[in-house]
Amino acid sequence: MTKETYLDKLNYIQAQINELKKEQDNLDQEYIETNAEFKIGEKIEIISEKNDDKPRFAFVSEIKIDSWNLNFEYVLLKCKKDGTASQIRDYYFGSKLKKIK
Repeated sequence: MTKETYLDKLNYIQAQINELKKEQDNLDQEYIETNAEFKIGEKIEIISEKNDDKPRFAFVSEIKIDSWNLNFEYVLLKCKKDGTASQIRDYYFGSKLKKIK
């Protein structure tokens, strides 16, 4: 095998991999759009397990699919005092999320 044939085969395989990754991204996006509980830009309340915590509010900025158990992962941005979204992330591990109408 020459270097040229090796590079040709390698480029062909890489093109197939890129095509499959693009197809997977489209499939993920379609699944998120149809099945996600919250949509991007919605304001939600983070309900903590502790009773002494005051309620926290955040905006959904991104939705991902967890590759381990195929659950939705929401990327949240904290809510400012004036009600707009800030650039600071908020985390909700072990908490419940509730949509605000």
